[in-house]
Amino acid sequence: LLMFGIEKLAFKKVLPNGLAMFLQVLNLASLLILTILFCHYFEPNPLFGLAHMFWCLMMLLKMISYVHIMNEVRNTLPKVQEQNGKSNGHVKQDEEIVSKENIEVIKKYQKNISAIVNAKDILYFYFAPTLSYQLWYPRSSHISWSKVGNMLVKLTLVLVVFMTLLTQQFLPILEPSCKILIEGTMVG
Repeated sequence: LLMFGIEKLAFKKVLPNGLAMFLQVLNLASLLILTILFCHYFEPNPLFGLAHMFWCLMMLLKMISYVHIMNEVRNTLPKVQEQNGKSNGHVKQDEEIVSKENIEVIKKYQKNISAIVNAKDILYFYFAPTLSYQLWYPRSSHISWSKVGNMLVKLTLVLVVFMTLLTQQFLPILEPSCKILIEGTMVG
């Protein structure tokens, strides 16, 4: 939410671009630090701790992508307005290339550029199976339930194999080592 608010203020020109980027970096660093501190001090079950770290890392990567694209849009907007529709598909600025689709979205929202930052798009991005944020995602008109079912079956099979390997192979080997560490009866 903080990331979304910072971007909204930056697009409304309440925050200068440099300050917005500094606040975004602080926000991203705090996510990483708070995740590590949570897992260290609350000592959750290792499986839940791993899942929590994985989820936070995924969200961190998504947030980095979102901040990068929004910063690129803010920096590209003056060039798009300057060219006023004379773009041949790409605008080159400081070795960064903005895609044709993003240029079209920027042109669409040129009058009210702060409308690019909206809750609907960021919520879609959070639940989409991608780490790369785009202003425009190609979508099909319907849901293929056979593909969804196929993916769920594959996910279930992978989880069953993982849990079987964990309980049958890894836990019997690690259990004595963990017992020694907990009791503190290490010979040294």
